[in-house]
Amino acid sequence: RDWSSDVCSSDLGVRVVHVPFHGDFDSHEGHLERHAALMTELDDALAAFRADLAARGIADRVLIATTSEFGRRAPDNASNGLDHGAGSFALFAGPVAAGLFGAYPDLSRLDANDNLAATVSMADYYATIAESWFGVPASDVLAGSPTVLDGIV
Repeated sequence: RDWSSDVCSSDLGVRVVHVPFHGDFDSHEGHLERHAALMTELDDALAAFRADLAARGIADRVLIATTSEFGRRAPDNASNGLDHGAGSFALFAGPVAAGLFGAYPDLSRLDANDNLAATVSMADYYATIAESWFGVPASDVLAGSPTVLDGIV
């Protein structure tokens, strides 16, 4: 498809686009090499997308938010891989403040299953998108009392 055509105008009023990133993330074996290749592919795709947004003059109007449905445990398994774990990551790109929000994972404070302790909850991540980007109170769309991560968006 020719994404530069008038049919794909940047003025269609679209508020959310979900783009799955398919790859073999099941890196129980050879994690380092596989993960590096996947992150290079993701980085290249995001760079191309951000360049297209800039060329269209709308980079300041698009928030890119990434998530993963699971993380990896900290220690290697017997196959130079990492087994499923609770620690994950999330990324904002676009008109946001650069930097780390939360804290670096503490490898000396793993849980009983060798999982990293989350330093920012996914509820707080989603609350930040709801309130800071869409202007919707987080309590209208999320259960509990998530905290907005101030200063990002």
